[in-house]
Amino acid sequence: MKRQHALALGDAYAVAAAADLATDREGVTLLVGADDDFDAIEGDNEFEPGIERFRTEAA
Repeated sequence: MKRQHALALGDAYAVAAAADLATDREGVTLLVGADDDFDAIEGDNEFEPGIERFRTEAA
């Protein structure tokens, strides 16, 4: 994930963990803030878990 998308290390770990969990289970959702780091992943058709934003404005 870190190589494919410009993410901070912690964000890349969260994305990779959610993707790994989604291979074993249905209904996995990654909760993220309003940072634009996740915009590219939301448009990535290969990313299985859903992404839900809990905040609309950056911190």
